[in-house]
Amino acid sequence: MAEEKENKTQMKSQIELNDAKILTLMQFARKAGKLVSGTDACIRAINHRKVYLVLMTTDFSKTSAKHISAVITAQKLTISIISRFQMSELSDALGLPVSGVFGILDQGFASRISEYAEASIQVEETCQYEYTS
Repeated sequence: MAEEKENKTQMKSQIELNDAKILTLMQFARKAGKLVSGTDACIRAINHRKVYLVLMTTDFSKTSAKHISAVITAQKLTISIISRFQMSELSDALGLPVSGVFGILDQGFASRISEYAEASIQVEETCQYEYTS
């Protein structure tokens, strides 16, 4: 029982660490001018084929999310979409007005953020599998 609780705590801290790394990379991208925020800015950057990754918040409007996905599909692009964090959490961390969607304009930042997000998802799935069985 104690071992189970310790494993769950370790997995949770791993997710938090990955999320902190994602936020740090997004802050670096913002300072480097490689981050756009807001639906219109992201759509404009997608249409200009500058976006490598789209990060949507978990509380982002479903209608807007579908619209952005439709734009990506219409442009026949393969841009990853990650849904993580809440609007207020991301906007506070980045020092930007509240927004639900962010576009990463640099392939290096995008690949590292995707890596950390995928690692968190794998840990979450492992955690759910172990504790629902």
